[in-house]
Amino acid sequence: MMLYVLLALFFYLNYYLLIPMLYFTRRWWLYVTVIVLCYAALRVLPEVAFAPEAELLALRLEEGVQPVRSSDLLHPPAIPREGILGQFLLVLTLSVLLKTHVRLGEIEREKLLAESESLKAQINPHFLFNTLNTLYALAIQQKDNTAETVWMLSGMMRYSLKDAEAKLVPVAKEIDYISKYIALQRLRIQNPDRVQFIIEGESTGLSIAPFLLIPFVESAFRYGISEDDDARLEVTIAILDRKLTLSVQNTLVSSTFADADVAAEGKQTALRRLQQLYFGKFEFDEEWTSKNHSVWLSITL
Repeated sequence: MMLYVLLALFFYLNYYLLIPMLYFTRRWWLYVTVIVLCYAALRVLPEVAFAPEAELLALRLEEGVQPVRSSDLLHPPAIPREGILGQFLLVLTLSVLLKTHVRLGEIEREKLLAESESLKAQINPHFLFNTLNTLYALAIQQKDNTAETVWMLSGMMRYSLKDAEAKLVPVAKEIDYISKYIALQRLRIQNPDRVQFIIEGESTGLSIAPFLLIPFVESAFRYGISEDDDARLEVTIAILDRKLTLSVQNTLVSSTFADADVAAEGKQTALRRLQQLYFGKFEFDEEWTSKNHSVWLSITL
């Protein structure tokens, strides 16, 4: 029994202290040394612990005192010496594998969070710069919708800096962010009717990872809106039961291809997040022609 108690103690010692402090920090020699010392202690401690009982038993037998019951023999439990090493290595391997698995999960979550923060940092400066230019133009022209534009921008910034810190947000908030984004983008073009935003279905009670849809919408604006071309863009979000479908279609204009690398990076980050957060629960398709570009994404929430 004592052997199994010691093995359990070694498991927790290795799992919570030795692996994080020595194994993960690549202090290999120190880690191996401590492991060897732990094994030596595991071999010696049971014998040391039961030595007084064994001496007492031998003394009573020499004096001719017979135990009343078999339980009085105080005989130490048999410790299979040949099997101790195997059990020790099994516990060692199990603790390393479990801790490594947990650590890999933590790394993936940290990477995902870093990508999410990177995505927000990527969206905000670009969008903020364009919106401030639009606000400046509206203020000079003394347009009536200047105050409304400021209100929409403040709402987007609040969502970006506060609400989107959560792992999940209401789908309605994500859609509202996209709606404000598109509304502000419409202010930049002379013919806003060329941009269509359609919402179908009910999102009540549904949640989604923040900033998961906006990269595909932003990409479409970077590729497909120009004052020099008769470009058109349509974004549709449809919700049926617990399935959300995003459809983005836009014409391609040559003047926007300078932003192609930025748009592609944003989409790739979003796809990696989808793979991590909605593995097996999403479908994605993208099509290119000489004049058009389309994205189709379906997520089971």
